[in-house]
Amino acid sequence: GPGEAGDVSGRDQCAGDETASGEAAASVSWRDLDTGALVRALVPDAAVLPAASARGSATFRGTPGTMSTCTLQAATDFESAPARRGRIAVSGSAALRMDDGAWQLESSPRIAGAPARIRLRGDIDRDRAANSTIGGSIALQPSDIPALVAVLRATGLADLPREPQISGTLAVETALFGTVSNPRFQITAQGRDIAAAGVRDVFADVTAVGTTPEMAVDGRLRQAGSNTVIASGTVWPGEARLDVRLTGTVREPARHAPGVPLGGVISLKGEVSGPFAAPTGTGTITVDD
Repeated sequence: GPGEAGDVSGRDQCAGDETASGEAAASVSWRDLDTGALVRALVPDAAVLPAASARGSATFRGTPGTMSTCTLQAATDFESAPARRGRIAVSGSAALRMDDGAWQLESSPRIAGAPARIRLRGDIDRDRAANSTIGGSIALQPSDIPALVAVLRATGLADLPREPQISGTLAVETALFGTVSNPRFQITAQGRDIAAAGVRDVFADVTAVGTTPEMAVDGRLRQAGSNTVIASGTVWPGEARLDVRLTGTVREPARHAPGVPLGGVISLKGEVSGPFAAPTGTGTITVDD
């Protein structure tokens, strides 16, 4: 019925002899549904919520309580709402299908204005839905880094400094596998034509593998072919903490970073650790003519 979070209506009907087979059929539709309120009800501890209203419908047939033998088809459209702290704008459409003991979700949304692609599927566990398998990918198409940084600040996901300003593009693809209750991730991020604090033409490739509590991270920064910095370590996303080792070589830094009064070859070796917002670093820097 109508409410502050939107309108939901539905219809139930018996499919055959409900007493004998226990099978039922139902349809439901919704409009102006507050997706943020829905996600908060399902995941009370979610760090960020969608800022969007949804309109769509779903049909269901099967035996309630036996998800592995049910059939479900649902489709919804999202209309973005203004982003604010804790809310990120989402628009586009999504389709969910459950049939013959398997589930599939496909969507091509825009997240904070950036185009994305979601393709997930898995097998439904007969006894506990949370143990159902999950596989597939979530990809963020190449997007301008300044726009992404602005979103992180606006939503409160990251308290990033205003300086230095950064430019370039970023693309991210996340492969998921495991179960719905305990998924594992393999994240691949590519930054191109990055420039910040006078340093320009930087290319970044980062991979992260693990779970939400802990991920192993490897990264490589490249500039002008022979200038390379390699990072390897561990990130704890839930604690917003990292422990990363750095090694690298930079040749003729003044050529690639105007204002740096150094020539020759710089070799660095060190470690960065601590909270995301205020990490500390130790190490050595050697300059050779």
